[in-house]
Amino acid sequence: MRPDEMWFRVGERAIRFGKEEFLLVTGLRFEPMLVSVHSLPKATQGSVYHRYFGGSPTPLKDILGRLNRDEFDEAEDVIKLGYVYFLSHVMLGREYRWKVPDWIWGLVEDITAFEAFPWGYHSVTEMSSYMISLQ
Repeated sequence: MRPDEMWFRVGERAIRFGKEEFLLVTGLRFEPMLVSVHSLPKATQGSVYHRYFGGSPTPLKDILGRLNRDEFDEAEDVIKLGYVYFLSHVMLGREYRWKVPDWIWGLVEDITAFEAFPWGYHSVTEMSSYMISLQ
């Protein structure tokens, strides 16, 4: 058994859940990351991060609150905030108090870069780190 996989017993069968199964289930892009997430462009003045949150560290609960208020300067702002929320809470499994890092705010401003990002690789890496920390 590898540290980056989980095994479940279902009836008499042992079922493995690891990188391959994760990618099959999600259909996410799995290519090695050529750069560190910390070297990705940060959000700039005029971005949703700066306009709605003043560029201050922002927990997910504040993003959800903003989405629920349904008051946006531009129609695409709700989409960008929705991407940040979905990515952070659903795909990465972060809790409401987690503060969204600068690289996610920067990436959401460039939809082409956001869609090209290897989310499968990043998600599997995050999931593996979490599973290893539980051992």
